[in-house]
Amino acid sequence: MKLLIKSLRCFSTQFLARATNKMSQEFDTISPTIRTLVFFDTETTGLLHREGRNCRIVEMCFVAVLREHLLDQEALFPRVLNKLSLCINPKKKMDSVSSSIHGLTNELLEHMTPLSNDDYVMISAFLNKLPTPICLVAHNGNQFDFPLLRSEMQRLGKQLPDDLLCVDTLPGLRNQLKSFIETREFLCEIERLEQYDNLLNDGNDELLALAAERMETLHNEDLDVSNIRTSGETEEELSGRRHHAERRNKTNGGSLYWRQQANNTTPSKQRGNKIPNFKQDTVYKVLFHETPVSHRAENDVMNLLRIVHCIGEPLLDWMDKHCQEFSNMRLYM
Repeated sequence: MKLLIKSLRCFSTQFLARATNKMSQEFDTISPTIRTLVFFDTETTGLLHREGRNCRIVEMCFVAVLREHLLDQEALFPRVLNKLSLCINPKKKMDSVSSSIHGLTNELLEHMTPLSNDDYVMISAFLNKLPTPICLVAHNGNQFDFPLLRSEMQRLGKQLPDDLLCVDTLPGLRNQLKSFIETREFLCEIERLEQYDNLLNDGNDELLALAAERMETLHNEDLDVSNIRTSGETEEELSGRRHHAERRNKTNGGSLYWRQQANNTTPSKQRGNKIPNFKQDTVYKVLFHETPVSHRAENDVMNLLRIVHCIGEPLLDWMDKHCQEFSNMRLYM
């Protein structure tokens, strides 16, 4: 058993190493290594496909975390986070569907100020205090959050730092999530085998082997062990042992039930659950088996941060290869 587990671990290490090397060869080696990831999300006046260039941001949240803190898999969640959250009066009527989703209304925002140069100064100051290279991270960011933010800055006649990067986690999770889940299940299977090995390795292996050998001998000789009197055994003791043997035979299969129960709860029996889609809430449920609290900018940001922290290095390496300059994002104007 130990040899099998050792072989499986060796195989998994070699497999992951080959996969990493192959991925590295496929991409340009001059891609930047992101130092600070700024998770970003917005809530808006309406749905982009309905409002188009008239869509405005009513809430945005930035949460910055260092790469090395995301790679710390011992921590339940990164402790060092820098946050900036803003609510904005859009000065236009909000779509009722969007309001019902994120809970913000014109009435709630009436005492907030419209987006202004002060907001730009706050966002720029927030980003400038972070170690570079800095990358904005958003789910479906290429299609929604990044163009919206750039358009809002453009309306103010401003632009964010030229070296600011951005990356969309939607294609990243499409690329990385399946292999991550398969690897996690494989390692869980190895851990399960180790637990069984520790359970069986109790120092009684030789006694069990000897007992099995004797039982095989008795079976081959077609003997009923319950009728064999041992040395010094009384008639009463023999009768009691016969009764015990009869009860054991009636309950034959009990151990089989527990083995079946164990098999039914192993990761291998839980495989094959296809990921229905790569929406952020769906990915969160797949990884953490719970429904997230969403559609508030800060909640969505923290949920995405947790997803990236869970997957770790493979997804971060993918981000290094696929991030782009924020200034190249298209405008909704």
